[in-house]
Amino acid sequence: MGFFSRLFGSGNNSGGNSGGAPSGILRTVRSGGLDKADVLTAVDMLNSEILFLEEALEAKKNGQSVTIPPESELPEMRQVKMGGFNEEDVTASISELRSKISELRAQL
Repeated sequence: MGFFSRLFGSGNNSGGNSGGAPSGILRTVRSGGLDKADVLTAVDMLNSEILFLEEALEAKKNGQSVTIPPESELPEMRQVKMGGFNEEDVTASISELRSKISELRAQL
């Protein structure tokens, strides 16, 4: 699964959030919403943490020494007046990423 399909969903994902968009989709709203740069920074930080944890898990399976990366401190996501990401979509996406991180940390 590539970076963009992880970030924006694969297109055939039938799971949905309360807003009706498929899981992993970040919709833009006309007025209000969360700053796109802040959201993308947060998603990138969480995806990086997932990749590091997956590498650590693979190293553990291969009998190598494992260093568990620290948990990501997400930046504050600012509200914008126009053209931000839908807050419900962002909350759902970040929740899914944090859930994946929790699963990986439990395996380590």
